[in-house]
Amino acid sequence: MEQGTFPPPPPPPSAFRHPWDNKSLGRTIESIDEEPGNPGGSGTGSRPRTRGFTTSSSGRHTTRWPFHSLNNSRSSLRYQPSLAHSRGGSFQHSRTDSLPRRAADSINRSVSSVLGSEIIPDYVVNFLRGETPESLARKRGMMLPDSPDTANFPHHYGNESPRPGSFRPGSRAGTPRAEMEKMLRDQGEPNTTKRLTSGWRGGVSLNILQAFLLFAVTIVCVGLAGAKGHISGGGSAILEDAQRKLQGANWGIHAIVNIFSIAIIAGTNYVFQVLSSPTRPEVDAAHDNLKWLDIGIPSLRNFGLISPARAGLSGILIGLAFVSQIIYNSLIFTTYSASVVNVALVSTSFVNSSSLSSSLDLNGMSRSDLLNLQSKAKAEDLVKLTVSECIATFDNSFQTIYDGVLLISKSGSDSLEIKTAEPGTLVSAFLKSIDESSDSVDYCLADPVTDMSSSLILSGPLLGLMVFLNLVFILALAIVLALAVTRHDFNPLVTLGDALSSFLEEPDPTTRNSCLMTKAEVKKGEWGQREAKFWTKQPCSWMYTPSIARWAAWFLTWMAPLGLAAAALAFSLKASPDGFSSFGEATLVSRLPDGPRIGLAIVVALPQILLGVLYFSTNALLSVFFLSHEMSMFMAPGRLLPLRVSSGRPIGAQTSTIHLTVPRVLSWVLFLLTAGMGFLLSQGVALVAVDRDDGTKMSGIGFSPIPLLLLVIVLVLLGLLILSLSLRSAYNRGAIDDGEPAGNPLALLGGTCSAVLSSRCHREPREDGVEALAVRWGVVREGVGMAPGHATFSARPVGDVTAGRSYA
Repeated sequence: MEQGTFPPPPPPPSAFRHPWDNKSLGRTIESIDEEPGNPGGSGTGSRPRTRGFTTSSSGRHTTRWPFHSLNNSRSSLRYQPSLAHSRGGSFQHSRTDSLPRRAADSINRSVSSVLGSEIIPDYVVNFLRGETPESLARKRGMMLPDSPDTANFPHHYGNESPRPGSFRPGSRAGTPRAEMEKMLRDQGEPNTTKRLTSGWRGGVSLNILQAFLLFAVTIVCVGLAGAKGHISGGGSAILEDAQRKLQGANWGIHAIVNIFSIAIIAGTNYVFQVLSSPTRPEVDAAHDNLKWLDIGIPSLRNFGLISPARAGLSGILIGLAFVSQIIYNSLIFTTYSASVVNVALVSTSFVNSSSLSSSLDLNGMSRSDLLNLQSKAKAEDLVKLTVSECIATFDNSFQTIYDGVLLISKSGSDSLEIKTAEPGTLVSAFLKSIDESSDSVDYCLADPVTDMSSSLILSGPLLGLMVFLNLVFILALAIVLALAVTRHDFNPLVTLGDALSSFLEEPDPTTRNSCLMTKAEVKKGEWGQREAKFWTKQPCSWMYTPSIARWAAWFLTWMAPLGLAAAALAFSLKASPDGFSSFGEATLVSRLPDGPRIGLAIVVALPQILLGVLYFSTNALLSVFFLSHEMSMFMAPGRLLPLRVSSGRPIGAQTSTIHLTVPRVLSWVLFLLTAGMGFLLSQGVALVAVDRDDGTKMSGIGFSPIPLLLLVIVLVLLGLLILSLSLRSAYNRGAIDDGEPAGNPLALLGGTCSAVLSSRCHREPREDGVEALAVRWGVVREGVGMAPGHATFSARPVGDVTAGRSYA
């Protein structure tokens, strides 16, 4: 009898061995476990490898009978030489006079005659007859859903979109996969509009639109200010009214400008994360030198390992964001118009005296002002203050709530005593000049201001500078978008799904056989050794996810505004005689050197940078939290998860997203908290400008207790939010120890690391293209004897990592 070969030996070494079975007419095929990256794997690779890493996949994956294992367990199949090799690389039984069919029919008849055909399951009988589920479906006119064969998915480098003509031939006509490939071929290259509205490119486009709207609003403001003659070098009043009536306008304008400034900060953070994310070639170059990069978070650390142009552009955007934040908070400030304060030391009899001597020396105070104080004292229209309250109030040259004060001495009512000070003199200085002390004063009567006038001042030069900064910001974002549209090779690994998809499509040889490698080992340079590791139980709390350095950086950026706000609150309360004043009213004012008020407004707004830095550091910390959470969920049992990519062209089961790592809800919470803190800071620490009626102009930095207290509360709430998130635990059922949870090998302890991510992505060769499917991470091959097991992402059933066993 003529002997045949099944399957015909391909050019590369076969992944099957053919032991003789003396009881059969032919031979049995026993599958051999395939090692990841073994160039001796069966089949041919789906595409050329650029890094010397060979994989394989079957040309056709068939639906199995229920007794067939879904993993790589050994199985045997009796066959005969009269089998034809199909064109697509699959094998079909001969339909005419095949020996397997005759043998199967003979076996079926003998079994049916002895046991009865109803005892043997139909699928066993059909298997013995040489049938497959597909052949039965064709005979019955049915269509089976295609099995998760990844070989026919379009492949691409990193997270780059598939291109027309790059699809692998061999998909069966009529299957869902063939229909998908036809759809993608008909779709062709995405047009520019679609590329600009999907993935991270869509996020950059939204930020450009946002910046353009801010630019348009600023242009309108410049036009309106210019039309009304409010553009001047020293600033001009855009509103003039009583102080209390202008407070609402002042609060509203500062709330809007802080929303604008934090919107620029948030947009910059988004684009910064895109620009600082490495491409796959940059990751490969770093790994070849045993260096690693951050993935999925905005990172200053990556600057030295990515393109200098992108690093420089990121620095420009960050600088523009901080400068814009300061300028926005310097555009508007309030000036108060007040009269000089009249101070007089009088006896009790002065209040009841009917006339004053014409020869009385009033030391610069007008006679009418003194008589006005006397008449108000008789009518009890003056406010009675204690000596300490009087000195604290009238020793402040910036106080604008009283026009004058009478110091009532303890000399009694027998004699008329009148001593006046030059207008504008502080109470302590006046008492010292007349050789009196505060002990000689019984109480004070202060004349309150009935309707103090104030003005909202717009800085024209700063408004023009803001227009210029917005224009530069738009141009910088446009450069980023042009880079994304014109350079098809620019595909940064922005999200976790981008990195996993790239490493699964083309595994990284520098981390091969290191599926349990940790970041601590990477930082020590202990990688690339390809040594098996035993899993030991590890903590799963989120607090262990960020590195100590990142925790320290965030704590400093959080404590800086909190400490300064608390200190300013304490000093302002100490200086206030009544404790808390009204919202926005300064109780403590430190006088600034004389100079242009525009420049002083910029100096007062400098603390706003602390909130911008806090936004960046908090966003980075939250990104580390949720990146590790997203990674750890790939070990959740009972479900397969798709990869979330930012390319805008997902394939297979992949999902596309505009948001990067932090969930949208938490991003909005952080945005609103930071904008609210910016507003509170603008009211708690503000420029105080006072114009006296004698021509005196004074400027100082004022501290208001209520906004500062609210700012401290919001900062504490932010700290509690971070603390509560850090106390969460990652899914800890990823590994087991005697049936008990033993931690999660996918939790990114110490923070994100490109080398650790790549070490988890050495898929089985037969699952070429698995990045296009929903996957789960786990053990795909248990160790036998001295050989270690292997864990990776797979679309097939996987096992749990077991403590005490070795994996590589």
